Amino acid sequence: MSTTRVSQGLFKYNVINTQVLSAQCVTTEKLALSCITPDLIPSRGILSNHIALNSVGSNHIQNSTVLMRHISALNPDIAGTYGSLSSVPVITFDTKGVVSQVSQLAVLSGRFLGIDTYANAGNFNWTRPADVNYVQVFVTGGGGGAGSNAWGGGGAGGTAIKYIYVGNLTSVSLTVGAGGGLGSTGGSSSFGSFCSATGGWGVPDQNSLRSVGGDGGTGVNGDINLQGGGGTGGNYYNYAVGSSGGASYWGGGSKSRFDTASVNVRAPGGGGGTHWNTGGAYSGGENGIVVIYKYS
Repeated sequence: MSTTRVSQGLFKYNVINTQVLSAQCVTTEKLALSCITPDLIPSRGILSNHIALNSVGSNHIQNSTVLMRHISALNPDIAGTYGSLSSVPVITFDTKGVVSQVSQLAVLSGRFLGIDTYANAGNFNWTRPADVNYVQVFVTGGGGGAGSNAWGGGGAGGTAIKYIYVGNLTSVSLTVGAGGGLGSTGGSSSFGSFCSATGGWGVPDQNSLRSVGGDGGTGVNGDINLQGGGGTGGNYYNYAVGSSGGASYWGGGSKSRFDTASVNVRAPGGGGGTHWNTGGAYSGGENGIVVIYKYS
């Protein structure tokens, strides 16, 4: 005895319905793979009153077979509470389909939680608070040091800005680059392996009456990568014309002075400058900085 497949074209619309079929006569193991596809089902061909209670369970649905585009807007008559405090925000709908209650988790998701700042040079370990899932970090390298005797000013450290998901992390190691000393380049700063920023270039003493300033560092692997400002050139012949350090994302470097006033005033990552005062003097670059904005 041979078996022949029965095609849809042999049946009139509504010829076979639930009254004609006995319970459990059609099961998933009796249906060939892909024998029922969306193009075979007319619009509204399957309604909720056609489906018995608990007849469709999660074990009947393959992975990714139900997508958001398959689901129409929430029916106004589907009242109830959706979600769990341990997993997703809880939202309650009334019988008119209006949201009547929302959990605190839903309201406060993504809220700003505070700022952590690391401004001293060195290596550190940032520990993620339990309620923090995202951070936006600003990583700036150390400023370069100026040359002595009114030579050029040091460049500023670069800056990387990056938005990062950290909900699956316990901690992140970070580094704050030190400012460069006399003629030395500033150290690099970093936030784990996510992003980093190089230090500004220092300016060693040069065998010339005039010298150029140091170049700025640059951000690496950030969503935004900024280059630090370059230092100005110096003029050994004219002692009144010292040099200024380059400006970082956070502000300016050391300003050129004829005396000693304010020579060391500079923003994080700013370059060192020079001044003239009975023989010449310089300032080193400022330490870099790592700033962490925390969000739920």
